[in-house]
Amino acid sequence: MKKLITTTLFALFLLAACAPAVTPQTPEPAKVTPAQTVEGCFITAHEFPRQDIPIPVTLLVNAPGVEGLSAYWRDGTFLGTWPTGNLFPSTMVHAASPLVDGSNATPLIFLGGNEDGTTSLRVSQGGEVRTLKDFPREVTITGLTGVPGQAWIAYSTVEPGADGSSLHSSIYLGEYQSIAGSAAVLTADSAEARILLPVAIHRDVNNTPDGIWYTYSLWGIGGDSLTDPRAGLYYLKLSTGESMEFLGMGCQFSSLSTGQNWAALTSEGVLHITELHSGVTNNIRPLPGNDRFAHVFISPGEGMLAWVEGKGWEYDGTLETTLRTATIDGAIISEFPVSAFAGPSGLGNEIAILPLGWLMPENEVLLVAVYSVSTGRASLVYVKIYEREITPLVSGTFAGFAYP
Repeated sequence: MKKLITTTLFALFLLAACAPAVTPQTPEPAKVTPAQTVEGCFITAHEFPRQDIPIPVTLLVNAPGVEGLSAYWRDGTFLGTWPTGNLFPSTMVHAASPLVDGSNATPLIFLGGNEDGTTSLRVSQGGEVRTLKDFPREVTITGLTGVPGQAWIAYSTVEPGADGSSLHSSIYLGEYQSIAGSAAVLTADSAEARILLPVAIHRDVNNTPDGIWYTYSLWGIGGDSLTDPRAGLYYLKLSTGESMEFLGMGCQFSSLSTGQNWAALTSEGVLHITELHSGVTNNIRPLPGNDRFAHVFISPGEGMLAWVEGKGWEYDGTLETTLRTATIDGAIISEFPVSAFAGPSGLGNEIAILPLGWLMPENEVLLVAVYSVSTGRASLVYVKIYEREITPLVSGTFAGFAYP
């Protein structure tokens, strides 16, 4: 069960970190800043069109005892349910239009499981589920992201390489209606079990995807809720097929801001927040005794941070974690030990926490998932970072956000 919870936490973290921007702005002149090294982490700054910033309005949740995926307004009001016919909780999903007429009218793209152990990319809309693409048994879907409220999605796969001693990973991009016929926009073969993962889709002034942010992860690695084996951050220009390196493979990538202007990474036990256009980097050190960071989220206004840090390991019962928040320049706002979530979540003391994103325009309210390590139960809570309040929201496993 602990292995299942750890796998779910990692999958949900990848999903929550991948929300791209809503409306592009006018491009700026191309410029490259010389690379710099931050404690073993190679950073290169580039100029590129900035993106506007979305605020999620709806939470997508695998509610206990409910078949399908449920939608809740960000204040916890129930909006409706999509049928999925899934054999396991949905953790890779994308709402492909705004939720204006209720959840059932919105096409929900999700990864579905079949009885024979294979998987399919599916869409649920109007109470019906249909298959977009079936995958062979040897192919595993490793990531899914999309443009908020639009039909564009990007997903990644991994399968054994042709030589039998390596892994072949690919990233695909397209509108969900035609994604089955889309060719891979990027592929990689690795004998070191490194695989491609899409992070976000970038769009030009015509609202058309012109690039994909991506990173690399280690396939098959174990760990606990503070383990994140992703490294590097790259940008693929779709028009030329050229990849630009922003963070080198020595950087442990954590997240990209929804505005796609800042990246969070860790190196040598320090949390770094880098402005990608300039390379300006702010550094935050952990609490005394802590040596691990994970699940860093930059607010939509790009002025605040939330992350989990700790020490010890979940597998031997020594893991101790704390949720911390700060301004983008590193001034600490508030700190919440994991024990503070035991009561509000109703899940007791043997729990893990995962920040999921910011929910209010003023960027002062944080959504956090709480998981029982022993039972697998989960719930979502609000954290008001200035008032230092934790409030129960809904029970269930987080699957993603939807946008207006």
